[in-house]
Amino acid sequence: MSTKSRVLAVDDNQTNLMLYEELLDEQYELETAENGTDALELVSSFKPDIVLLDIMMPGLTGYEVCTEIRKLPPPANSIKVILVSAKNTTADRIIGYESGADDYLIKPFDEDELEAKLSVFLKLKSMEEIDQLKSSVMSLFSSETRAPLNGIIGPLQLLRSANDASEPEERMKWLNLVHDSARELQSLVDRVMLLSRLRADQHSLQKDEVSSEYLMSQVVYSGKPLSEARDISLTVGEDVKAQLSVDRELIASCLSTILQQSLNLSKPGASLVLNTRRVDDQLEIVFSGCDRRADPEVLEALMEEETSPAEHAAMHGASLSLSIAKEVARLHQGKITAANDEDGTVLSLHLPLTA
Repeated sequence: MSTKSRVLAVDDNQTNLMLYEELLDEQYELETAENGTDALELVSSFKPDIVLLDIMMPGLTGYEVCTEIRKLPPPANSIKVILVSAKNTTADRIIGYESGADDYLIKPFDEDELEAKLSVFLKLKSMEEIDQLKSSVMSLFSSETRAPLNGIIGPLQLLRSANDASEPEERMKWLNLVHDSARELQSLVDRVMLLSRLRADQHSLQKDEVSSEYLMSQVVYSGKPLSEARDISLTVGEDVKAQLSVDRELIASCLSTILQQSLNLSKPGASLVLNTRRVDDQLEIVFSGCDRRADPEVLEALMEEETSPAEHAAMHGASLSLSIAKEVARLHQGKITAANDEDGTVLSLHLPLTA
């Protein structure tokens, strides 16, 4: 996965775009666009860190493109935008800042000035993302620690207030509850730390070559006890038998989370089937047979890049696991998708095939 910062350069002049390529292509992951409409499409698909945006273009002007970027949902609306133009009056700058631009670069620009501005705004964006990461992780942690903490504090209060005449079996029951809750809390801390590392791109993937057949068999083997407890059958359907390069432990956790969501969307007696299929250069692992349609809030949470338990209470405590699963898919250059059809909800994990 590329660790280069992503820059989108937008200009209707091919000579200027060639200059950007000459100056930036080696150090940054660079995409270019010749008009505002294409630029907005690339903002959604390419997800740049910084947009270098010409003002005077046919169709949408740079001001209008900037305004549209600021209307996008997070995190796209926080992209840093530097307007690049020969227009240099105070009025022009004010219009640019009012449209949401972060800075202004005058044509013809100096190469060192361009690099300095890119460096400053990339550092600023990184700091903002760290702050957002801290806030997001703390929100998840606060939400999901309530149950295990209650399982520790409540029994301990009972033990403190109990007299010597209390039954040993009852005291042991309370101690076991404290122990189990403490283990759950430790697991929660470990998962929060994992999520922090994944979102900060600080977790090194331990990739191995594995077959789709192996992944499918692992999902069924590990998921059988839970599916049988819910009276839901779990089987493997069609498998295209492809090869992938993945971190086995992380992908197994990701698939387990998707299976859990599939079970949550299935009634007793349902039949979940795992199929694989090739879609261009990716393998799609499909969980079908969920016979409940996810309500819009749950579906939205499944599809969002980040999941907030405060906003999606319908996820039933799964926000942390789902957030980890999405980050695992992202680091493998894949994604998780969900959609309702006439029979229920279909969940899928998309992963790149081994070249």
